[in-house]
Amino acid sequence: MWIGGGRYLTSTCHVRNVCEGLVKAAERGTPGGTYFLTDGEPVPFRDFIEALLRTQGVEPPTRSAPRALVRAFSFTSDAVARALRLGRPRLPYTAFLLIGEEVTVSDARARRELGYVGEVARAEGLRELAAARI
Repeated sequence: MWIGGGRYLTSTCHVRNVCEGLVKAAERGTPGGTYFLTDGEPVPFRDFIEALLRTQGVEPPTRSAPRALVRAFSFTSDAVARALRLGRPRLPYTAFLLIGEEVTVSDARARRELGYVGEVARAEGLRELAAARI
């Protein structure tokens, strides 16, 4: 199920773009500096995950659960699991924060200071993933 419809924005970064950024940061970065890397403009989380699932022949879900309900479930089950040492809950609160709300970053500093380009476009990465499907 989608959390709150899944229409909030997210930033993505292809692994080859991460490697590009790491190399450029090692060569040109400010020691101790922080550089975010992305594939470009943020996209709706749901659109990206639907496209990602379809590259593997998986049909995405259509149902959605209210964000407030999922947040409460996640927070409570995480706290109970920790307190009672029950192991990992179904949806740890940290996971909810990463996949249930907008998480976007700006790569402007990396582009400006490192010359980061993000050579692999999001659409290209998805095409590669679909082509590699076994």
